[in-house]
Amino acid sequence: MLIIKGTGFNVGIVSEQSFLNNLFYSLNNLFPKRYIPKYTVSTSSGEGGIDAFISWISGEGFSVEKYVLRDNGVDEYFVRSNLPRPYINESPYFFLLQVIARSIVKNNYLVLTDSISFVFNDETYLLAGYPHTGKSTLLALALMNDAIPLSTENTVVSVSEDGVRIVGGTSVLVYDPRIEDIYGVKLEYDSMTRHGYRIVDLEKHYPSRNNYYGELVDAIYVLHSSFKSVGVDAEPVKGRKILKTLWYFASALLRGLDYYQPHPLVLSTRIIDDKVEYMLRLVSEKYSGRFYEVYGRHDHIFKYIVG
Repeated sequence: MLIIKGTGFNVGIVSEQSFLNNLFYSLNNLFPKRYIPKYTVSTSSGEGGIDAFISWISGEGFSVEKYVLRDNGVDEYFVRSNLPRPYINESPYFFLLQVIARSIVKNNYLVLTDSISFVFNDETYLLAGYPHTGKSTLLALALMNDAIPLSTENTVVSVSEDGVRIVGGTSVLVYDPRIEDIYGVKLEYDSMTRHGYRIVDLEKHYPSRNNYYGELVDAIYVLHSSFKSVGVDAEPVKGRKILKTLWYFASALLRGLDYYQPHPLVLSTRIIDDKVEYMLRLVSEKYSGRFYEVYGRHDHIFKYIVG
C-alpha cells in the first residue's frame, strides 16, 4: 500500500506492487507538488486513520470506475489508469487532489484553491484570485522582497474563534517569465515548463517556511490584477459577503469546478457543505475589516498590501 499523508488527509492506495513502485516516483516530482498541498508518500502494509482508500488498476487513459462516499467513514474509489505523468496523463493528479480536498474538509480544515500565502515583516497574508489574476506574480514579488512563502496554489487552513491559521499548502511556484523584464524579478528557479514558465521548488529554496505554519492570518485579499492595470484600488468586504466571496475558493475542488479529463467528480455532500459553510461563517465574523478585494497593477498591489 502507498500512503499519501499531509495535514488533514491520509489516503491509501493499493495496486500491483510494480505499479505502486512506479506510482511512488510519479508522486515525488515537482508537478503534483504544484497542486497537492504539502504531503509525504510512504509504503505500508496497513495504517490506521485512513480517510480514503483507492483501488488502482493499471489500464489505458484514466477513469473512475466506481466510488463510495462516507461522510463519517472511509471513502472508497476504484480507478483504472496509466501512471500519472506531466503533460501525458495529468488527470490522475487532479483526481488525487479532489480526493485529498474532501478528506481535508472531513477532518475540519478548509482547502482554498487558487490561493497563495506568505509572511512579510511578521504579518501573514492570504490572497485568493481566480485563474490568471496575478497570484503567482504577487508571490514572486513577495519573494523578491524577502517574504517567507507558505502556499502557491492550494492552501490548507484551520478556522476557529481565534481566526484563520495556515497549516499547509502547495510548495511549487510557477510564474510568467515576463515579470523578469516588467518588474525586475530575479529568482533562482529549478526548471521550466514547456512554455518557458519558471518553476521554483520552495522546499528546496525556502526550508524555513515550515517554521511559520500555524500563524494567524492578519489579512485576506481577493486579487484582480493585470499587467495593463494602473495604480491600485481596494474595496473592503464585510459580513456575509465574505462567505459568498470565499465560497468558490473553498468548494471548487469538491464540486469539480477545477476541470480535468474526462470530467471531474462531484465530491460535495450536505454534511461536507455544512462544514465548509460553518467555517466560512467564522471567517466572515472574524475578518470583517480585514478582508478586501483589490484591483490594479501587481507591484502597486504588493506595496499596498504590505504597507
